[in-house]
Amino acid sequence: MLDEGEVKLDYILGLKMEGFLERQLQS
Repeated sequence: MLDEGEVKLDYILGLKMEGFLERQLQS
């Protein structure tokens, strides 16, 4: 089982990566 903190970290990192990739595509 995953630690809840780890899940939140993965979620936040995923959101950051998504936003980063979106900005790269727009420019």
